[in-house]
Amino acid sequence: MKKILFILAASLSLSAMAYDIASYWYEGTRFNFNYPSADDHSQLTLVGIESNYPSDLIIPDEVDGIPVTVIATNALDGRSFNSILLPRSLREIQNNAIRSTSSYFTTITIPENVEIMGGSAISCTYTSGRANLKKIIWLPKSCVVSSNWCSGITSDFEITIGKTCQMIPDNFLQDNEIITEITIPYGVKTIGNRAFWGCTKLESVAIGESVKSIGEYAFYDCKS
Repeated sequence: MKKILFILAASLSLSAMAYDIASYWYEGTRFNFNYPSADDHSQLTLVGIESNYPSDLIIPDEVDGIPVTVIATNALDGRSFNSILLPRSLREIQNNAIRSTSSYFTTITIPENVEIMGGSAISCTYTSGRANLKKIIWLPKSCVVSSNWCSGITSDFEITIGKTCQMIPDNFLQDNEIITEITIPYGVKTIGNRAFWGCTKLESVAIGESVKSIGEYAFYDCKS
């Protein structure tokens, strides 16, 4: 079992300490977390990391038995990662939460328990302004997404929908002008409203026989 060391900031007031875990070390990285509220210590929100982080970042599933469920806005913004291992306990990735400036950061896996993805939750554009995200592995069972939850993708972008996924969210890849083909695997039951609206280069779609309903305008304006 890996040892986890909590460090409470001495400057925190008693009321603030009810909300915040200032920092703790895991796998050589110093993480900053918050509780949801003074009365709720059942889960943790990642709000940032210290500057001496590794290029291959591992975010813990839990701290002293408390699950890490949220990555907050700007928590991992403007960092340079080659890879990020997101916690299996994760439920929400907020607006602008993850943005890597490394040209080597090409693939990310969204864990199966994620329920909410904010605007530009994952954005991968490095310093020259070039996009570098080539592949997303999508595992969530069911998720609410912003219509622009992912940005900074390359011309050869690929998304793989995993077998744990049961519902393609509303607005899933709306207005994506890069993706050319999509396979909806067996296990998916619902394709949400406007899921692929405006995917103008989408040429082929394979839909698994488990799909029972396709939402309104799911493939509207897919000109190709």
